Amino acid sequence: MTTSFLDILDTYCPNCLKVTRIVTEFRQGTMLCCECGRVIEDRIIDFTEETRRFSNENGCENNRSRLNGGFRNDNIADGGLSLSISGSTSTLGRMVERLGVTSQEASIVKANRLIKEWASLLNITPKFQRRAQEQFGKLVAQVDNLKGYGIEGLSAAVLYIVCKDLERPFQAKQIADVSGLCAEELKRGYKHAKKYIEVGSYVDGCKYSHMLCKSLGVNETVSWASLKISEKIKEIGLLEGKNPKTCAAVAVFVAMKLTADSKTTFKELVEKAGVSEATIKKAIKVVDSSLKDIVPEWENRLPLENARI
Repeated sequence: MTTSFLDILDTYCPNCLKVTRIVTEFRQGTMLCCECGRVIEDRIIDFTEETRRFSNENGCENNRSRLNGGFRNDNIADGGLSLSISGSTSTLGRMVERLGVTSQEASIVKANRLIKEWASLLNITPKFQRRAQEQFGKLVAQVDNLKGYGIEGLSAAVLYIVCKDLERPFQAKQIADVSGLCAEELKRGYKHAKKYIEVGSYVDGCKYSHMLCKSLGVNETVSWASLKISEKIKEIGLLEGKNPKTCAAVAVFVAMKLTADSKTTFKELVEKAGVSEATIKKAIKVVDSSLKDIVPEWENRLPLENARI
């Protein structure tokens, strides 16, 4: 959850020696652990967008012209600084309208604003934010007409695709919640955008294992073991070409079955992973014969026979 001055995330605490809830207070510039109370960092710089408003003589609080900062956009020919004159009967107004930005440029401007806003809410670094904006520009350059496709849906889809290159990629539901779009609209935009944008083949099950363990609320042993199993599966190439979510689900399933105090059911795993039960079972049978090669040793680990279906 992110507010104006407070940010709460799950991060590793060097004092507790585990992942805990870390609170960042931007007004004081401090980062502290909720469990032990230790100040991990101080004098933190807030890189999120500043939206300081100035006073208005008319008392209008929504006058964006009085926000600090410029509105220049280098993705369009005139930087987004073209003159706009209202009035359909004005000869000068009609001339400016003909010389104004094209529909493609207007789409890019709107998409860049949306991506910047959503990236700020998701704490995505400026590097990936700029990459998403560039990818949307390439998409518009390849598509003759965006009619029938909402800019919001395409922008959210592009951001989702680019975020797959993150160490911990976002789930589609997280992007949909931040953008305010329904799942169907995001899915429709994704199907159209992936025709023109390379969907990260670099994503592997290791990056999804952490997210799946976190959503299931498993203990640290299962989380650690599933990550190691995912790395071994990737190294050996047991599930090469499979959906990364399937690889992560298999790794978490094996880790849970070999941990005595794990209470998560297979049904819960299927729901959180977003993969069908039949697909996961089929993938488990693939790695069944290689359990000795992919499962690490840890204290109180159960026999490997427990991980077989």
